[in-house]
Amino acid sequence: IQYVDRSYKFDDPVPPTEGYSLHVKGTPQPYYAKKQHVADGGQRGLYASRDIHKGELVHNGTKSDVSFPNANAYRRFMFGLPKREMGCDVTEWTWTQQQGENGPLKLMTGFTISILINEGWTDEDVNVLPESDVSPLFYSTRDIQKGEELLTTYETLYSTDHDAVGLMWK
Repeated sequence: IQYVDRSYKFDDPVPPTEGYSLHVKGTPQPYYAKKQHVADGGQRGLYASRDIHKGELVHNGTKSDVSFPNANAYRRFMFGLPKREMGCDVTEWTWTQQQGENGPLKLMTGFTISILINEGWTDEDVNVLPESDVSPLFYSTRDIQKGEELLTTYETLYSTDHDAVGLMWK
């Protein structure tokens, strides 16, 4: 079984450290990453790089999210990271998500700055949500001003059911 397409050429002019092309190749998504709350240890977050209108596509996970075929593939990836500390970040940015309405539950992670979206503390804080709990497409729920932090909710989005994907031992 082949999991990697060796003929694929990454030719997106937007480097993964800045995101990815959202629509037209070379046109980045409408956000940027920055460190905030320096006194609190410097949590990272995503901020609007321009005004974003209600209902506008903000993140397309089909262009940046990675699904692992099984728990062993995820383990091989984790143990293959060049620095042990990197595993902490990847583990924190990993979730399980059903692939379509009747699809299988997969272990997912993101490899671009999109993974830095933080959680809003109240419903009023949340300004970006996916179409549904199985959708990789995130839309703005209201108008977002340039420089405003993009916030979502983790609890109602995707579960992190490690047992269901074979990562927990009984």
